[in-house]
Amino acid sequence: MAEQGSGGASAPTIRRSLIRAGVPRGVAMQIAGHKTEAIFERYNITDAADVRDVLVKAGTYSQAMQRKAEA
Repeated sequence: MAEQGSGGASAPTIRRSLIRAGVPRGVAMQIAGHKTEAIFERYNITDAADVRDVLVKAGTYSQAMQRKAEA
């Protein structure tokens, strides 16, 4: 794991990147070095872009299901 200030990505950046890339939580927790869900969640900060992305995905899924039901 890159340390902050070493020229690599910080641990929080790596953690968010893993989650956003769809890496399973258990794997992301191992990579980030978190032993419990509580600690993982403490540092798994979401932002407005995360919320927007989920809403877009949910809307796309809902539209696909509606089209499927109409077919």
